[in-house]
Amino acid sequence: TDCWGDVDEPLAPYPATPIGEVERAIGRHVAALVPDGATVQVGVGAIPQAVLEALGSHREVAIHSLLVDPPVTLVERGVVTGAAKRLHRGRLDIAEGMGTERLFAFMHDNPLVNMEPSGFVHDPAIVAQIDRFVAINSALEIDLTGQVTAESLGPRQVAGIGGQFDFVLGASRSRGGAAIVALPSTGREGAVSRIVPRLSAGAAVTNPRALADWVVTEHGAAGLRGKGERGRAQALIAVAHPRFREELLQRATS
Repeated sequence: TDCWGDVDEPLAPYPATPIGEVERAIGRHVAALVPDGATVQVGVGAIPQAVLEALGSHREVAIHSLLVDPPVTLVERGVVTGAAKRLHRGRLDIAEGMGTERLFAFMHDNPLVNMEPSGFVHDPAIVAQIDRFVAINSALEIDLTGQVTAESLGPRQVAGIGGQFDFVLGASRSRGGAAIVALPSTGREGAVSRIVPRLSAGAAVTNPRALADWVVTEHGAAGLRGKGERGRAQALIAVAHPRFREELLQRATS
């Protein structure tokens, strides 16, 4: 038996994450890959926030899946309109909102915001109907073939699967769509490269290499679509941290 009850409590806020120079550089590189009229899917955290803030000069953008504070400013500036969408034109299809009181006030009784269950919002068949769908997600590691793990370090599970694969698959079927993996070039305060010759043993593959379009770090954007194994490795090494490029090149050619 299902039941429900009314609750009158303040919503839990999700404050903005501080953004550093690395995140701002990644945001600029990602924004340069997003066309006008795109429908953008991002997650939470500093990089997605930096990406959204870097979209200020774009036109007729739509937001899909998750709504956070920065798009409110983009709506006010006329950047986010949803006007270019064929599916639910003029509306933002989201499954969740995470932000501050400013976001909650924006969402309240707003006809621009269309809340749907994740079974709809995450459905690759739905995503594929949206032209210029740009899926922007992060990763823990990506190897020189384009394989992505966003959920484990070796066999140790550190995050859930989430909707990344759903959106990446949908973007691959969207007319003019693209999947972008955006991540800092290093981890553990610069001690390790997050671009690696091969994923750590036992790591789960969140996105297969066949669905890799772009990988973005603070050092630039690597286009992988249509490239063979050597071309992918060269493109990824070019956006790795300079301290690790020689080692990656040696491992790629050994």
